[in-house]
Amino acid sequence: MRRTVPMPGEPGRSVGLGLETTPLSCGDFYWHHGGNALGYSSENGVTTDGRRAVTAATNSFDEADEAWQDAADRAVKELIDNALCGRPAKP
Repeated sequence: MRRTVPMPGEPGRSVGLGLETTPLSCGDFYWHHGGNALGYSSENGVTTDGRRAVTAATNSFDEADEAWQDAADRAVKELIDNALCGRPAKP
């Protein structure tokens, strides 16, 4: 599952059998697999050494308002990055 190939148009990211990697701002990268359905989104991640893991679930999936959904997605990605890099969440 950890044998991956680069994702076109996604610098630094790669995908394997259901798992993806994404770079962390503190170095290295994390493994994850997320999903969504109308009204719900889940994202997760685990560091390569397995010492940190996080799961975030929101009821924010909104196809009608792409700008709002993009902002919500960025906030979740920042939360995951902070948790996996060992930084406290912003108030």
